[in-house]
Amino acid sequence: MKKIRGSFKFSLFSLLTFCFLFSMISCGGGIDRNEAKAFIGEFFDAIEAEDYEKAETYLYPDLTDDIRKFFTEVEDAMNIDFRSGIVIERYKGFRYSYYNSEIDGSAYYLTMDTKVGEQSVTMTVGIVQNDKGYGIYNINIE
Repeated sequence: MKKIRGSFKFSLFSLLTFCFLFSMISCGGGIDRNEAKAFIGEFFDAIEAEDYEKAETYLYPDLTDDIRKFFTEVEDAMNIDFRSGIVIERYKGFRYSYYNSEIDGSAYYLTMDTKVGEQSVTMTVGIVQNDKGYGIYNINIE
């Protein structure tokens, strides 16, 4: 009888521990999916309008890259024009880490199929949140 009772206590303890950890992860400190999507959409709106000063406000505070130069080089290399519109057609996937030791915080990577003008483009945008701030950490455009 002790074995059954001990097993029950262990199972109950495991279940309560899991519930506690899940509630901690889902309720605080992380990056919300809908917030990330809206944030990326606002960033794309600023890029489309060529308002690079505004676009830079969406970048992670430690980034020192010239956003205008980056998008101009992408336009030249891919023969696209971001002014012709950036439309997110479909979210293909995401990667999320509640804690990433490289950035000492949360990371959220969202991959999406977009249309830039009439051209199909796949983009992955990474957002970071830690003690230094919140913002877009990297952009991969294919």
